[in-house]
Amino acid sequence: VLGFILLVVATLATAAGVLYYRFNVDSYRIVFFADVIGYMGAVCTGTQYLPQIWETWRLQDAGSLSVVMLVMQLPGQFAVVIFQAFLNNANVSTWLPNIFSILEVSVLLVLITVFAVRNCIARRRVADDLRLINDDDDDDDDGD
Repeated sequence: VLGFILLVVATLATAAGVLYYRFNVDSYRIVFFADVIGYMGAVCTGTQYLPQIWETWRLQDAGSLSVVMLVMQLPGQFAVVIFQAFLNNANVSTWLPNIFSILEVSVLLVLITVFAVRNCIARRRVADDLRLINDDDDDDDDGD
């Protein structure tokens, strides 16, 4: 049901965009509808990374999440915001979703970095402890 609703909304948004940009139909209703669709997109975009943020927090690890993808996505999102907001003077509903993506990807990258450093330190401690135990066992064997 939700997929069907999203399909209908996307179709209506596309039709409104075609009327506005292709045929220069400048109606208050079309502009208002486009703004509403933009804000709905901002809500969807603003929540798209929340499950991943939660899962990363819960696992305390990046899992199979591609850090390279996230690092590559940030500059692209910044470029879109700069172009839409400052160079194109677009409505806030156009570039606000990208601000949400920037914030969420940044949170994910910080979480992944913190957990990776913490896990690396923990592995080193375990390796050092094992080395000490092995060295201690070797010393005991020499004394017999």
